[in-house]
Amino acid sequence: MNREQRTLARAALGLPNPRRQSYRNLFVIAPREPEQEDWNDMVAAGLAVHRTGSADTGPATYALTRAGADRAIAPGERLNPTDFPPIGAH
Repeated sequence: MNREQRTLARAALGLPNPRRQSYRNLFVIAPREPEQEDWNDMVAAGLAVHRTGSADTGPATYALTRAGADRAIAPGERLNPTDFPPIGAH
């Protein structure tokens, strides 16, 4: 995950914020925006998933995988357990 991808990933998580915890996992992007290439690269690397839309048909939405979210957070931040249940939780 490069610097620009990390910036996009953190925006998808709603970080930074005073609680230091993610509160969403969604990024909506208009067709043909340059950031789509970064998101598609993250999808190819298994760091994100593409949910809807395309470069030609309308807004696309992306969400981070657990691996992508783990790479995006800074020391002292945490992921919302609703969006990212603790590993090993039953």
